[in-house]
Amino acid sequence: RIEGTFNNKTDYALNEIAIGPMFFSGTARYKIRFNDVEEEQRSSKLIISTGAGSTGWYSNLEYAQGSFSPSSRDVRFCVSEDFKHKNYKLKHGIIQPHQSIEVISLMDVNGKVSFDGDMQKRFYDFPLGSKLIAKISNKPLSVVGFG
Repeated sequence: RIEGTFNNKTDYALNEIAIGPMFFSGTARYKIRFNDVEEEQRSSKLIISTGAGSTGWYSNLEYAQGSFSPSSRDVRFCVSEDFKHKNYKLKHGIIQPHQSIEVISLMDVNGKVSFDGDMQKRFYDFPLGSKLIAKISNKPLSVVGFG
């Protein structure tokens, strides 16, 4: 699971965290920090995905290099539809268990962060200056099986 902390709250995602504009026609503007690299980016959205979620949005992104194992302990991030004239260093990456990624909203209006694509209950405002820190959660997911 991914743990995302922002605006004094923490939420968890089994599949992905998506950061972007409320409306598909908008532009996601944010500052991203990872592995001592920081840069401002513009794209249609930023996806932070687990292996379980990598067969959805993530695997279809240009820089994602396809899906990865649902049992992987890695979390991966990837930008979607970035501005091609920019030479972004952080178009994609792998977040290891001891790492985190930080995203700061540069969106004046309509910035959103979504956990597991839930557009009803887990679709939060992500206004200018808001900071999200995402990492692999230390809280395991419990699964109940019926035999």
